[in-house]
Amino acid sequence: MLKKSHFQPDQVEKIEQLGSHLRAVRQARKIPLEQISTETRISLRLLQAIEQKELEVLPQSIYLKGLLKRYAEALELNGDEIANQLPAGDTLAGITPTWKNVRFSKHRSFPGYFVYVVALVASISGASYWLGRNPSEVAQTSPSQQSAPTTKPKNETKLAEKPAPNPEQSAPKATPVSNVQPPSGQPVVVDMTLKDDCWLQVVADGKTTFEGTLQKGEQRKWEAKQELVIRAGNAGGVVIAYNNEQAKPLGQPGAVETVTYQASGDREATQGG
Repeated sequence: MLKKSHFQPDQVEKIEQLGSHLRAVRQARKIPLEQISTETRISLRLLQAIEQKELEVLPQSIYLKGLLKRYAEALELNGDEIANQLPAGDTLAGITPTWKNVRFSKHRSFPGYFVYVVALVASISGASYWLGRNPSEVAQTSPSQQSAPTTKPKNETKLAEKPAPNPEQSAPKATPVSNVQPPSGQPVVVDMTLKDDCWLQVVADGKTTFEGTLQKGEQRKWEAKQELVIRAGNAGGVVIAYNNEQAKPLGQPGAVETVTYQASGDREATQGG
């Protein structure tokens, strides 16, 4: 959850002024806050936070400007004029997104460990060729080696005792069979589609890989080996497909939520982020 320290002093003062102004206009026109929430698709909790200066509930200024604009326009005020009164913060300064606007090809969607397993199988097949075995037999035994946490000593002894035509080439290729074990867990893969503009922060395995605002209609793919944390300022505008499961919204429109996806398959959501 965002704390008051995330806003600069001049931002705090302006948020209080704008919140009081919007509340006064709404009350003067006798418009219920619930009606504003329905028209703007901003959660009632966020609208209350704007009016009551609950800074710990509000998202960062880059997204708060959008909320102020929509609220003002619902009151038939100049939304841009209201939003631009909020000074720009420096919480996003110096952050360079690590993603690039490129079309993802099919091979980019495969987890990294799968590529490694393919290389491992190729190495086993090469070793079998030099040892005089049928490569297809080696390929058939590789799935059981992937599913078992340890290799069978019986197979290792057989490979070591069988004479090889070229020991210098066969020895290095046979090394991965006994020393390398495939990873036991499945990585986290999240496909994201934006149904509305949304400020996002994405943390993969403890490292921030993206922080900024994505526009409606954009699509992104995020991957992590152990844990992927997604924080959204407008959870209802983000649709997530987790590890090829059915896509669903991250939360309610206008809600600030933090959702954690883990390689174990667990999913933890925290409202208010």
